[in-house]
Amino acid sequence: MGALSRPYGRRVRPLDLTPVPYLTAALIPIALLSVLVVLTLRLFPYASKRILVKAQQSTASEILSTLPNTPNLGDEIDFSAFSPSVRVWKEAVLRWSAEYDLPPLLVAIVMQIESCGAPQVVSSAGAVGLFQVMPYHFAPNENSSDPEVNAMRGLTYLARAYELAQGDIRKTLAGYNGGHSVIDRHPAGWAEETTRYVAWGTGIWDDLQTSDVQSDTLVEWLEAGGEHLCRRALESN
Repeated sequence: MGALSRPYGRRVRPLDLTPVPYLTAALIPIALLSVLVVLTLRLFPYASKRILVKAQQSTASEILSTLPNTPNLGDEIDFSAFSPSVRVWKEAVLRWSAEYDLPPLLVAIVMQIESCGAPQVVSSAGAVGLFQVMPYHFAPNENSSDPEVNAMRGLTYLARAYELAQGDIRKTLAGYNGGHSVIDRHPAGWAEETTRYVAWGTGIWDDLQTSDVQSDTLVEWLEAGGEHLCRRALESN
């Protein structure tokens, strides 16, 4: 007979099919898998949060990279382009711009055009001080020529113009010179004085976006009569 034939008269021991050892062996990997799943679920929120934060940071970086380079809107600007009588007010300009939430460059430009840094100057129309504020903006007991008082009244008005103009420098300057009501008016309806004022101010602003040390518009302003004002400013400082 062949080797696979079972000899007669010989008892063969049946296979041990007791379920316990096999179930135990099968449950071990299942238990391990369950532990891994639980750990993954516990750790997943933190991993998700980190991924989301990284994605947000990446998005912010991409947005910032598309914005125009405007270094003069920060806390520090180079005052080299301005007249010496305006440069002496650098620390005050930086402090005021932070206090009234205005670009330092804008504050410096307004001071340059309005008074060239002369705190005691009075215009033919009666405007007073560094920011050439009209008398009716002051309280009866205020010293309108005091730099801090003058800045408070002038820059409060400028900040409101900046807000109404939604950060548009051209409209902000128009609102400061011609009154807030002209901000929403078409430039063709601006007074001639306001048109000139805006041209000088925006010209200096645009120049100093590309050069911190030179503004051709400022030089033209000085030659057009600003030099006389600045000479008076130097004498008073």
